[in-house]
Amino acid sequence: HVKLAERRLVFLELEEAAAGEDGHVLARAIASAKDAALDNKDIATAKSKLAALDPEAFEELVLDELVVASKGSDAEAIRRSLDEAEGAGVSADDLEPAQRRLAELLISAAPESSDEGFIQHAIDMALRFSLDEVAESDEEGKSVARWPVEAAKRRLEELRLQACRQAAQARLLAAMQCEDVKELMDAIAKAQEIGVDSD
Repeated sequence: HVKLAERRLVFLELEEAAAGEDGHVLARAIASAKDAALDNKDIATAKSKLAALDPEAFEELVLDELVVASKGSDAEAIRRSLDEAEGAGVSADDLEPAQRRLAELLISAAPESSDEGFIQHAIDMALRFSLDEVAESDEEGKSVARWPVEAAKRRLEELRLQACRQAAQARLLAAMQCEDVKELMDAIAKAQEIGVDSD
């Protein structure tokens, strides 16, 4: 019961701080509420109050949250923290380490994805932070890319080619159903050019 009582105390302190006018007290209460894993809705409400009451304290709080999120491997949590930090007016210099970490996580996942938009975004972010230029040495002392930018580019090309083949195959099947000789000839030529299976 002690744990429940402690959580209740943290909740009441958060409510009291949100009703007050001291931004620093509210910021500390929000930090305590997060540590106690209080409901996100209650924390969000208190953060909104802090943003209005003391924008500087709010900016400091969301920057701290961003730093913590950036140490993890949850890309979505980093993205949410980045959005909130940008909205709070955190400087571009302070945002950059988290943006770079997000780029690293996205490019690491990109070669396994089937979402062209996601892969392209990951490549764009990786290039923005020059991740394609970061190299390490392998066991034999050869320089190898640390981040799979090239693998992501190959995956994107593979997906685009696959989509072209599917479109050419669909066009070929449609042309076979009609009486238009020219359309059928064009569809056959396109299918052969793209590499649609002969069968």
